[in-house]
Amino acid sequence: MKTFLLLLISILSFGCTEHIRAIEHRSITNSFAFYSTSVGDSFMISVYIPDTSSVEKATRFPIIYILDANLYFDIYASILKKYSEVGLMPAAILIGVGYSSFEKMDSLRQRDYTFPLALAEYEMPVSGKADQFLNFLQKELVPLIDRKFPSDTSKRILTGHSLGGYFTMYTLQQELKRNNGVFHGFISASPSLHYNNNYLLKQIDSMGNATGREQKLYVAYGDLENAESKSSTTFTIDELFKKLTVGLSQSGGIKVKTATFSEMDHMDTQIPSFIKGAQWVLADK
Repeated sequence: MKTFLLLLISILSFGCTEHIRAIEHRSITNSFAFYSTSVGDSFMISVYIPDTSSVEKATRFPIIYILDANLYFDIYASILKKYSEVGLMPAAILIGVGYSSFEKMDSLRQRDYTFPLALAEYEMPVSGKADQFLNFLQKELVPLIDRKFPSDTSKRILTGHSLGGYFTMYTLQQELKRNNGVFHGFISASPSLHYNNNYLLKQIDSMGNATGREQKLYVAYGDLENAESKSSTTFTIDELFKKLTVGLSQSGGIKVKTATFSEMDHMDTQIPSFIKGAQWVLADK
């Protein structure tokens, strides 16, 4: 598994496509730069649109937003395409939110995916700007995508891994707090919930009753992650799942599904979480 992931990283680090190109069956990918006034920086946005040749013009597709797109967009687009062709997943639009280069992604994701400002022990020179990044997603990017592409706004999903998984959970918490749901589903792979001494877990636990439309959360870890985290402030996977489900039970519209993948560590969970999470979130029942 690790060898496979290292190969993926080496392939995908060249970045996303720079212009529209045909794939097969008239599905396309497209990448463009987008400047955010909320963040004060530019992002590389990648778009995969499924084959529309055999559907009615009025058809709208579920839309999945994936973070760390420099690393994950190409492989996730391929999975969506192939799985929808054989009936394992509904056809969906994929939106990748990335950076101008793979090298910049590592530091800038710390800026955009975390809140509040990191404690000194985390040694993050720039952090705590997730509120600005969320504003960019909700008020700048999502409206643009909805205008340009046939997206089903009732089936809008946010997906992330590690710090991206933390941001996914932060987005859910903020939407519940503000009662202004933009996303219908959340897929969080190995979220870094230990960040700032479990700050986000505490926020979820103290949120109180919330109302709003039905939303789904899929969260997964690898069972080897129990051994990776030995800090006195870090919970086991089972403890994390219990705290999340109890905290979110105060919000009647939230459906939570948890998963633990056997013989997987922190860097193994992205792809299976994306597949199983999207299948569950997009299921009718």
